[in-house]
Order: sequence, then C-alpha cells, then structure tokens
Amino acid sequence: MHIDIFSGSKNNTVFVNRLWNDYKDGFGNASSDYWVGLKHMHAMTAKSHKYLVVRLFFRSNSSSTPILSSAAYKRFAVKNESYSYRLKIADYDVENSALSTLCTNPCKNGGRCKYDVTTDKHLCLCKKEFGGPNCEWRNLCASRPCKNGATCEVTSSTQFKCLCRDGFREALCQTPVTCADYPCSNNAPCKENGGVASCACPEGTTGNVTCADRPCLAGGTCYEFAGSITCICPRDHFGLYCTIPVTCAAKPCKNGATCTDVEGVAMCTLPITCADQPCVAGGSCKEKDLKAECTCPTNRIGRYCESMCRRA
Repeated sequence: MHIDIFSGSKNNTVFVNRLWNDYKDGFGNASSDYWVGLKHMHAMTAKSHKYLVVRLFFRSNSSSTPILSSAAYKRFAVKNESYSYRLKIADYDVENSALSTLCTNPCKNGGRCKYDVTTDKHLCLCKKEFGGPNCEWRNLCASRPCKNGATCEVTSSTQFKCLCRDGFREALCQTPVTCADYPCSNNAPCKENGGVASCACPEGTTGNVTCADRPCLAGGTCYEFAGSITCICPRDHFGLYCTIPVTCAAKPCKNGATCTDVEGVAMCTLPITCADQPCVAGGSCKEKDLKAECTCPTNRIGRYCESMCRRA
C-alpha cells in the first residue's frame, strides 16, 4: 500500500500563517515540519480518489502520554487551481476511524464503542442480550416478557415495564380488559364479546368516549386524538382507563424476580446472577437457586466481597 503524507509536524518550527502561493506550492522541510502544497495534492488525487486519514495527537488531563486519534474518509480529492483547489470529500469511514480511541473502553459485556462526533460522546453498541448506557444491564426485554403486543421497556439493570395496548392490563399485559374495568357513561350497560368489553349505548348517544366524559380514573390524564382517547395513568394504576391498581397481589413478576410494593406500585427485581459479575476483589461466583453466591478471598467479606476484613 502506497502512503502519501500531505503535512507533518514534529518540532513546531515552521511558521504556518503564510500567503496563498506558499500554500499552493508548499513549504517547510520534509524531514521536519512541512506542508506539501495544494498543487501537489491535486496531482496526487486527480486520477483516482484517495483514502484520507487525518491524524491528531493530544494530551488528556489524566495522562501525560500523548493519545493518537484520527478521522478517516473513503473518498478524497483536491480539484485544480481553477476551482481554487477545492476539497472533495465523502463517505466518512466510521468503522476504521480511530475516534474510537476516545472511548477509553467504557462498554461492558462485549459491547462495541463508537465515538459520536455529533454529541462529542462515546456510544456503546450492545449485544442484544444487554442494554444500558455502557451495556452494563442485562436486556430484560430480550425474552419478550410482555404479552399481547405490548411494548417492553428496560427501566434499570434489574427492572422492566410493559406498555399495554388498548384492551389489556396487568403488569405483563396478559389480561384482557373486562366490563369490571370499563366505565360506560350515561349508565349504559357493558357487554363482552370475545373477551373485549364495549358499551351498549342508549338512544341518542354514541360509543365514542371523549375526554369530556372524564373516563380516566385515579387521577389519570386524558388526551384526545383522531377520534380516540388515551389515558396516561399515575404510577400506582394502569389499564385502559387507569382502573387497576398495580400491586404484587397480581403476581406480575416472572423468571424468579421478586415483587415489592413501593408506594402502591409493584416493582419487579430480578435476582443477581453470575452473569452480572457481582463478585469483586477476586471473589469467585457460583449460582444457587438462580442467585449468585460469592466465595471471597481471606481478606474480604460481604455478600459480594465488597468489604475488607478488620482486625479485632
């Protein structure tokens, strides 16, 4: 592979604030600091597009060692003087850009790091069984725990929630809404057909529930759009019209998760397993009843070997 170097700086000895002809013809010393010149760059790139790599060295606050970073472009050319040596560039090469060196390996569990040039922050691309900003969470939605077309949303490393479609309720959206949950206005009777509740409207009324009917209970907020309504329920209720309190009595937690009522809201917490790598300070992990147990070194104690032994 042939490599052309357009500019180099080793000793910072060359004054770069120059006139146009200097930038056109080039200046400096090839063995030290130099600029090859725009007309030479045009000659190098006129017949075929080149692969351009811009390399930068910088120092971080935490290290005195210079860090190399670069940006890579798959197609690069410099037009001739009649076009003022205009730069032609395309196809930023994300895969081979050394901007990933700015990530400093924050991604866990086999996640791949990319540097987001838009936000100036790293971005972790996680394997499907993991999630979280740094792929530190097991993706609890990977097993598709939510039923009846509900959307699963991971809320923490050990918790998830299901966003139910209309007509279903419970923590996993596994139960159809029945007449017991369905508030019909104007004392209209409720009927169930195929497990779906509907109101039998009296003469002079329609079946279209609007926010004017105040259908959202338990302090839920009603929104109306395109002839249908949506209830945004408070944390302690769910269901089509926020009629169902979220409690552990409904046994919503699966896969060995523990249910806890927190301010009237059922929270599911999965047990910590060896896959979470909970044992620190060289502790070894074994699972018992789907839970992690750590065997600690002689100088460590605690459930996860997190504390040092103290002399009596």
